[in-house]
Amino acid sequence: MSRHGTEATSVVALGRELDLLRPLVAGRPFLEAEVAWAVRNELARSVDDVLSRRFRLSPELADRGATVAPRVASIMARELGWSDAECLADVDAYLANAAREYAVTAAV
Repeated sequence: MSRHGTEATSVVALGRELDLLRPLVAGRPFLEAEVAWAVRNELARSVDDVLSRRFRLSPELADRGATVAPRVASIMARELGWSDAECLADVDAYLANAAREYAVTAAV
């Protein structure tokens, strides 16, 4: 939470308000509340933005964030008013981008 500096207490307060004080990914220092915070205060608008750029989890996770992407999208959907279809489309777009970004081609 130190990455939020003086706003850390506000992030935790938002987490309490929204019941998002759980870890986003086991063993990583991110709370679910940080997703809602990123949407409300940092203009995050896609799962890719949150997982790849803000939290930098995509390159670190073995599954490139595939397991956590639906949860991130769900939190974002609540904040942004996304429909189920929009939520699913954003997860699909994230997964397609992660596959392109982190695919390893076979050596010839």
